[in-house]
Amino acid sequence: MKKILRNIEVCKLVSGHNLSLTIHEVTDNRPGPTLGLSSTIHGTTDLGIEIFRRFSLELENFNFKGKVVMLPVANPLALGSFTIRTPIDMNDLMHCFPGSEQGEVSDQIADAIVREYTSQGDYFIDFCSGGVCLTEDFMLTYPSSEELGKMTGWKYILMIANRPGTITEYLGTQNKPMVAVECGGSSQNNEYYIQRGLTSIKNTMKYLKMIDGKPDIPEKQFLVEEVVFIKAKNGGIFRPSFSLDSMHSIVKKSDLLGTTYSPYTFEEIERFYGPFNKNLIMGLKTEISRIEDGDYMFILGNGETLKQL
Repeated sequence: MKKILRNIEVCKLVSGHNLSLTIHEVTDNRPGPTLGLSSTIHGTTDLGIEIFRRFSLELENFNFKGKVVMLPVANPLALGSFTIRTPIDMNDLMHCFPGSEQGEVSDQIADAIVREYTSQGDYFIDFCSGGVCLTEDFMLTYPSSEELGKMTGWKYILMIANRPGTITEYLGTQNKPMVAVECGGSSQNNEYYIQRGLTSIKNTMKYLKMIDGKPDIPEKQFLVEEVVFIKAKNGGIFRPSFSLDSMHSIVKKSDLLGTTYSPYTFEEIERFYGPFNKNLIMGLKTEISRIEDGDYMFILGNGETLKQL
């Protein structure tokens, strides 16, 4: 097995330090497809880094075909500041593709990712999470990537259209399938989601015939065709009505999901309910904690329109 660790220089910062991306390239010198794995396009969604570290150790014992290319940290500046946006230009890297060498720093990062990472791969998985707000548990797939999403082995799969400026929209123009694993977040049940992430990668390698075996997928998988992302309209202290054990359960429209109250007067400020008659919980906030206006609180699918695959 051959391993190469490459540092890709993006630009020089005013501090005098170089901004660079670190890419891992691993091959067993047997012909096959190239699988790209990326994480931390937002600095708060860093669970994928540990998934990749453990996967790189397991990969040493694999007899595999093709090549694996890993980008553990897509946005080092956002990771360093623990923010969603790049702190220098305050742009969201997720919407800066394919980037530009002459653009702002986020555009330059996107350009380096396209030149040095996506140019190598045939299939891609991006690892995301709920960050500091939510714990999430589903697979995100896009047009032309349905089969890849199914084979990663998640029970609930959300299909969304490609959005201009995203890496998925760019890869679609290159006829390269990509899916996103949305797992974990808010430091809840990390070990469980790390193992789920590792299984997703190995399932994908089995599907692509990079390693032997059949993907370990649930007996029943469902396509979620309608989803809402519920945000807080006010800041305060949040009290949840449901624990992490409620993930993937169905709650009624009348079921109270949680409340926000004033930390000063203890007066109730906001109540949260699902919009559907049957709300499938795909992401939720499970801890008593401070929240701010605009924070993500719940991800809910319409349980009445689920389609079994």
